[in-house]
Amino acid sequence: MSIGFLLLISLIITTILAALSNWVINNWPNFILVIFYALKFIISFGVVMILFALMFKMIPDAKIQWKHLWPGSGLTALLFLLGKTAIGFYLSKTNPGSAYGAAGSIILFLLWVSYSSMIFFYGAEFTRAYADHVSGKVPATDVAINTAT
Repeated sequence: MSIGFLLLISLIITTILAALSNWVINNWPNFILVIFYALKFIISFGVVMILFALMFKMIPDAKIQWKHLWPGSGLTALLFLLGKTAIGFYLSKTNPGSAYGAAGSIILFLLWVSYSSMIFFYGAEFTRAYADHVSGKVPATDVAINTAT
């Protein structure tokens, strides 16, 4: 559910920024366009990074400090945006229905879900390893301790 929510928020932000980029292309010089694309990436990266940081903070039954979340959520957001760009590039250059027929879009959706979940778990494990390396063992919350006994 959280990956789906992340995908939805990212898609909405990308759509809004893409609509604004068409307006900027028609009304502003080219150097403004370069600045706009840089801002588009920075805003998308920032939002996705914050969403991953919130997921890494809220989902596990561990007391992870905020300062340990940022490197892991930054890496995860970067990989997430690279994957989104790669799948978008693939869809723009090929016809997914040619090899798989009508199931091509379903296969691409499953590919995206698989990639997103792998990136999420890789980012979570990187965040845990980073927190363990920097500050020692990450303690469990009271909820995790009470349910384990």
